[in-house]
Amino acid sequence: MESDSMVKGSFVKLKHLSSVANDVLYRCAQKLDTSIEALVDEFQAAWKPEQGNYSRRLVEYCCLKALRQICLRIEESISDGSFSRFTFDMMLAWQAPSSADDESYMGNIGKEREDRPMKVSEEHEDVPLFYSDIMPLLVDHGQVVQDDAFVWLASLVPLPGDIVNGRFTFETLTAPTANNLYYPAYDMYLKEVDKCIRHLQKQATPKGVELSDDEFILHVEGTSSALRVVRHIGGTSWPGRLTLTNYARYFEASGTLSYEETLKINLSQNTEQSVKPAATGPFGAPLFDKAMIYECSEMPEGVVFEFPEIISSTRRDHWLSLTKEIILLHRFLPENKVEASLQAWMWPFYMMILFFKGYILSETRKNGLIRELQVHEIKHALWDIEDSEVSGIDGYSALFFKKS
Repeated sequence: MESDSMVKGSFVKLKHLSSVANDVLYRCAQKLDTSIEALVDEFQAAWKPEQGNYSRRLVEYCCLKALRQICLRIEESISDGSFSRFTFDMMLAWQAPSSADDESYMGNIGKEREDRPMKVSEEHEDVPLFYSDIMPLLVDHGQVVQDDAFVWLASLVPLPGDIVNGRFTFETLTAPTANNLYYPAYDMYLKEVDKCIRHLQKQATPKGVELSDDEFILHVEGTSSALRVVRHIGGTSWPGRLTLTNYARYFEASGTLSYEETLKINLSQNTEQSVKPAATGPFGAPLFDKAMIYECSEMPEGVVFEFPEIISSTRRDHWLSLTKEIILLHRFLPENKVEASLQAWMWPFYMMILFFKGYILSETRKNGLIRELQVHEIKHALWDIEDSEVSGIDGYSALFFKKS
């Protein structure tokens, strides 16, 4: 008769593991519908002493097996917070796997903290995650994850980040909290990633285009007046919608009632192609550095797209980075004979898109920027300028306008 310690789902504490590592192994066993002893036996059959750090290797083995099961229904797990809670505790267990690390463990393991979720006020719900003052508020004074553990998790499942850019993702995520990752911030981050992916999945396919089975939309702009995209052909300009997939860019010029025929720019072709910044302006004068030009050996002339903005060229630079990465990706995979699903290489692009969302303001802030200025606001701005400063090539100083 099987002993109680061998019953599936029973909690068996291993003395050489920390409290959080024991908790994580127990939950892994539950997910896999097996016992902790069975997991340990499977691990020991393959483990070799020269691998070192027995406790950490055991945690890695069990977490990998559990993640394979969890990822089968990952969308549900992200929505209810169970994925973020479990993977955060996995990172804690990885960085403090042995019983000697227990002194730094504060006893706030997964199930105890799930009863105290972080509440974000309605005022902050529409605020971009990475470019706001909300991040320092997402601190629960519990255990913190460091960059090594975050990169380790990214090597197992690419949703939190990818192994190449994992440390950069971690630095961006933890910059306001002294490079310490707290659970509430991590949970909010994963939900933002999921929201970004769901939004892209709802985007309309370019007119007259049938995407291939492994082709999917990464980014779309030009559907609103606030984020216009303009194609320049000689002295003419054509506003429209620009769609980026993992294979190509598609541009649809705006018609009277609908979009015109779609222009496809194939980024996966094995030819000489490049993208670089460009400047546009009236009658072809290079006045505004907010455009990019695509050039290909098979095209007689380059294709120019402008991303109008009042001040910066952030949108142009973002599209430039995404397009370059797509081109380089299609060069890298065949050159190195990588046999993997192209979709598995797309997570860095989701991260880039998510980070870029920090530059996009909420509707309230957008309306605040386009509202009519009051006379006293203009006067206040003018009087803040030094008298001797000159705003243009006409030579008129600020003092001239103050006196006029």
